Amino acid sequence: MSTPAARARPGHAGAAVTSPILTAAGPVGFAPVPPAGRTSRLPRARTALAAFAALTLLPMVGLAALAFAGGIDGADLQAMTTAVMLLPALVAVFVWSVTRPLPIGQALRVRPERGWPRALGWSLVALVAVAAIGAATAGLALLLGIAEPGLDWQAVLPAIPPVLATMLALSLAEEVGWRGFAQRLLAPIGLVRASLGIAAFWALWHAPAMTVWVWEGSMPLAVALTTLGGLLLGGLVLSALAALGGSVWPAVAGHAAMNSIVVFATSTLVTGDAAEIGALGLLPWALAAAALLAVAARRALPARRRRPR
Repeated sequence: MSTPAARARPGHAGAAVTSPILTAAGPVGFAPVPPAGRTSRLPRARTALAAFAALTLLPMVGLAALAFAGGIDGADLQAMTTAVMLLPALVAVFVWSVTRPLPIGQALRVRPERGWPRALGWSLVALVAVAAIGAATAGLALLLGIAEPGLDWQAVLPAIPPVLATMLALSLAEEVGWRGFAQRLLAPIGLVRASLGIAAFWALWHAPAMTVWVWEGSMPLAVALTTLGGLLLGGLVLSALAALGGSVWPAVAGHAAMNSIVVFATSTLVTGDAAEIGALGLLPWALAAAALLAVAARRALPARRRRPR
């Protein structure tokens, strides 16, 4: 993994130099930092990123090991979902309190970097886009004959708002860690590479629990593999949305829609082989990830070209 720290270029005596890690303009912008000779926050960013990765992954590995040892089972892991979704935010706040690589508002990205209208606008885009991915997956599954109609959408619709509201709260806890803290610390390596790294780690973070469910037989291996693929592509979508909105909030909205609207669309509105439906869903996720990352990366280019030299 490339280091999230980048050395600042020396400037004229007494003049501020620039660093991508202290920007308030977005994940690839640059902002003044103290002149050379003062204590730099950049080494702390490396430490913070390593600590965040270790403290989020090790509990998941520990729970899986406990399950393999017979201390808990897959149903216990499922019951821990709410607590587990709180883990990234708790770890991010703890690591920030120890390392303080950035001011907390910038580190967790809960304060929009480009204004609330932009953050809320892209949050709405995230809800619509992710819902459209779920609808496209269900529609393609019906069209290709790998799924059959399930419950009527009018019967399902009343259940979506309360589930979405709950998922918004839980997704905030996850996204403060993933597309907030981690994406901010990885900003210097560029949006695409940072997004790939976070998405891969996000999928890896889910893998221990899925390994237990596959081992117990409650989740087919094919379903686990397509789910991990969906997490990887979905993570790219969420990182791009966070970059475009200059805040963690679009990723929160998109994540909540994944856990509510997409689940309803692909497992309740239609019924069929979950692995086949999941594999089919990889196509719209991949198209959305490519399109959103291309737009986000293109918008980031002017900020890089305006970097002081």
